[in-house]
Amino acid sequence: MPNNQLDNQIKIINMLELFIFEKICSTPFLGSHESILMASNEEDLRKAIYTLDDEGHFKESEEDKIKRLCNKPVKIFFPDQAGNDQVAKLDFEYRPKHYHEVLQAIRKFRASLQAHALENIQTELKAIRTAYSSHADCMNQKNLPPILRHFLEQGISKSFDTYNFQRIRKQPFYNFVENYIQNYRGQKFNSLNQIYIDLDLKVTAIISQSIQDEINHLESLLRTMLIKHKECLIFTHNKAIVPLSVPEQMTLLKQGKPVSSTSFYSSQNLTDFKEQFESFNDRKENIESRIKTLKNELETFNNPKAPFERSKAYLNERPDLKEKLKEKCVVQKKS
Repeated sequence: MPNNQLDNQIKIINMLELFIFEKICSTPFLGSHESILMASNEEDLRKAIYTLDDEGHFKESEEDKIKRLCNKPVKIFFPDQAGNDQVAKLDFEYRPKHYHEVLQAIRKFRASLQAHALENIQTELKAIRTAYSSHADCMNQKNLPPILRHFLEQGISKSFDTYNFQRIRKQPFYNFVENYIQNYRGQKFNSLNQIYIDLDLKVTAIISQSIQDEINHLESLLRTMLIKHKECLIFTHNKAIVPLSVPEQMTLLKQGKPVSSTSFYSSQNLTDFKEQFESFNDRKENIESRIKTLKNELETFNNPKAPFERSKAYLNERPDLKEKLKEKCVVQKKS
């Protein structure tokens, strides 16, 4: 590996580490620890944070992780007009907010450097990128310094796919298994492998419907976006009309100005809205691509020649559910 390439990688990781330190220090409950507040320089802060991490302060519990990844609606404080007090979770709520994984990955990277184990560097860099790109801090890439944005970009893109897969496929499966355990009244199975076969057969329709629901949601979102976007009509290469703000509309009404279908719009320089149009097109293309991908997945998923056989693999990620299945649905062997 060329020295200048390694130097650049070290620079990026140093910058990322300091960026994470700033996030920790500015986060309530995390940054208020006495050892962090007492740190008078960068090295003291580094020691304080890694010591706290070793003590488990920045690590997510398995219970909290399960709650975070759950796709069930969450309760809100103020119901809507229809009295509904539950809403779907937002994308960022599926993301981890703890820093243990990325701090440990950075620590391993530094250990490889100190041991001159340069053959491990690329693996450690990938682990750092994977750990942090899935973090809630990275949901809005504009909040990242440009050099970190470039380093994390590929990982962030993959993380969206990972969490969508978790939300659309795995979580409906886990919800089904929870109900399966709760309502199971049949004859007990001789082994977990028999349960996996039973689950594979019964859960297919649930996951298939979840994929279809996501397609329906995205198609509805796309229609709404297109309608809203037409509110900003381009008349020339340099001018556009855009909706006035609500306060401006109220001022217009209070002044007794004539009201027409165009009263609440004003002519603006199109250059000011270039980013708005570009971001709209990017988002539109992204949604269209997701719809196309999901439709292909749904077709593959519903193919009888390729049955769903993932229950065992999914449950390996949820040992708590696997243990409950054993207790409730499997014949207990006498010792």
